[in-house]
Amino acid sequence: MPDENLSAADDARRAPCGAIPPAARTPEETGIPFLFLVELVCKILFLRGQLYLNELALHIKLPVSVIDKLLVFIRAEKLCETTRRGTSGTDADTCLMLTDAGRVRASQYILQNAYAGPAPVTLAAYTAQVRLQSVAGMPITDHAMGAEFGDLVVDPAILDKLGAAMNSGRAIFIHGPAGSGKTYLAERLQGLLQGTVLVPYAIMVDREVLPFYDNLVHQAVEAPPAPPSFERPAGGRCPLAARQAPGRAGGGRADAADARRPVRPGHPHVPRAQPPESEQRHLHH
Repeated sequence: MPDENLSAADDARRAPCGAIPPAARTPEETGIPFLFLVELVCKILFLRGQLYLNELALHIKLPVSVIDKLLVFIRAEKLCETTRRGTSGTDADTCLMLTDAGRVRASQYILQNAYAGPAPVTLAAYTAQVRLQSVAGMPITDHAMGAEFGDLVVDPAILDKLGAAMNSGRAIFIHGPAGSGKTYLAERLQGLLQGTVLVPYAIMVDREVLPFYDNLVHQAVEAPPAPPSFERPAGGRCPLAARQAPGRAGGGRADAADARRPVRPGHPHVPRAQPPESEQRHLHH
């Protein structure tokens, strides 16, 4: 018989924190410049060659309704040609391939910006999602602290400070001598964070693309069922990932470990600014 407590804990850990953004229905709703998306499609076709429409959608992480509008422009510019290969009679039979003019243009696009991955999100969209996913209101109880650190020998005063710091929703500053356990304590704090977060594949800042999602850093989780009108994390521009461990604390020097913020490289999202030194909690051990 399955353990109901473990099952409930797993469900809580998989539950997304904050609303899942609605799927874009037009290029304008993506927030990304139209011509940038056109260039991105051309670069993908240049690097991958002939693609079916559903393969392109899977690569670029955009709905077919958005891609169709981009292809109308690309075909009008005679950069791409489409053929039907299949018997399903649906868009799945649509095969895309660049023309000679399209390959020349795509090679120029690559020289300007070599990024050819999933469509990025805007910095503003990333920032808004980070606020929705904030854990500032996630209460950390004495019971939760005891369950997470019960197998360790830790000064109760330090656990009290860690619990208060976690509930503050601010950055935590842990320092002490080399080998005193700073990194290990910081890593164990991850177990107090529940739920999951949406992490973008890439972020656009002033037309520059910053790759963000990293398989070595982020732990992807199965997405819960979502209405068709919403961006499914598994197929949208922001996959669902578990909250990550805080940053490392180095031995022998004071290092910042923001245990309230998932370790993410880039959509930002912009890293949360640290509070003034007078507001930071200094934990000694």
